Amino acid sequence: MPGLSATVLRLGMYYLRRLKAFEQLYLAGGDSADQALEQFDADWDQVQQLLDRAEPQSGWSPELTDVCATYPLAAGRLFAVRVPAAQRVRWLTRCAAARWYAAEPGSRAAVLNMRGAAEREVGRVGQAIACHEEAVGLARAGGDRNSEGVALNGLGLAHRDLAAHARAVEFLRQAVDVHREVGNHASVVADLVNLGLSYAESGQPEPAVGCWEQALATARGSGNVRGTAHALSNLSLAYTELGEPGRGIGAAEEALPLLRALGDRVGEVALLNSLGVAAFRAGQLERSAELYDQAAELAHRLGSRHLQAMAQLNLGIALAALGQTPAAVKALTRGLGVARETGDRYCEGQCLARLGAAYRRLGDKARAVECFRLSLECRQAAAGTPTGRVAGGTAE
Repeated sequence: MPGLSATVLRLGMYYLRRLKAFEQLYLAGGDSADQALEQFDADWDQVQQLLDRAEPQSGWSPELTDVCATYPLAAGRLFAVRVPAAQRVRWLTRCAAARWYAAEPGSRAAVLNMRGAAEREVGRVGQAIACHEEAVGLARAGGDRNSEGVALNGLGLAHRDLAAHARAVEFLRQAVDVHREVGNHASVVADLVNLGLSYAESGQPEPAVGCWEQALATARGSGNVRGTAHALSNLSLAYTELGEPGRGIGAAEEALPLLRALGDRVGEVALLNSLGVAAFRAGQLERSAELYDQAAELAHRLGSRHLQAMAQLNLGIALAALGQTPAAVKALTRGLGVARETGDRYCEGQCLARLGAAYRRLGDKARAVECFRLSLECRQAAAGTPTGRVAGGTAE
């Protein structure tokens, strides 16, 4: 086994067995989930060191590639909620080098769906769509209805990012039907949550609330803690948008400890943003600014660029409302930079508009006019581009 010691390969197999065990612990919930999160984080550091030892100059050997490329599938949800998106993309891309990748269409569809989710999280929506489209084809060819539903859900989310709401609704309805057919209640909940988001972002709050209430009832009825948390998170936003911020705060505060117990840091970012919106609408401006700051910092650590841009935008709005204009300019400038990096024209335009207002308050008329002009250009160009909108909404 040139270039790779038997010891290193045995270590690879050892960590593979442990990751599978951690995933089962995590799915059990409660104290078991806490234990799984702690052990996964500790082992993942060791896994990174293992890969550094395994032919760092010439790449992984075929043997180690075969073993390590199965880690994302073995770790499942833990991989998705604990490993930063950019790192997940790199890892999942390396899976294509595994010898089992071409020979196992079902596993390939699962890897493509995981990669599509990570690509979308870092703002590469086109790559996400390509991954999910390929996964749909593989799943249908192999009769794997569950993977087909996951891919359809991913396509719905990606088209929602592109503001193609009719297409998003179409894909997500298909995902709900497929997962109901195979009896996957957890995925039905996730599909309904995402379907509600598409309705909400297309200006249809009533069917959105209906989807989330269905999701909440299904999740609670099946003991699905994650689904319960996500349904509550989005109901928080809906209640706030319908003029009931107190009810929105209540739903978000019920969901936040659930997400933290699950270690779902991406979901936590979106919920912190939702809670910030509700607090802002309830007149709790200082609390809203603190929540947005937490959301922006956590999104930055996770590499979730769309979420970071929206949190920085909301932080700027809250700081401006508190009269802290220089701090608002700083937050909005950061949000603008991230939005431009990800091609999020909606958030870019919103940041520019708020920067224009802030510069006007500071007496910098030239900068204000330029920001307003660029904001208008973004608004005109925004059709068909990623909106960057997330479950948290915006503070206004």
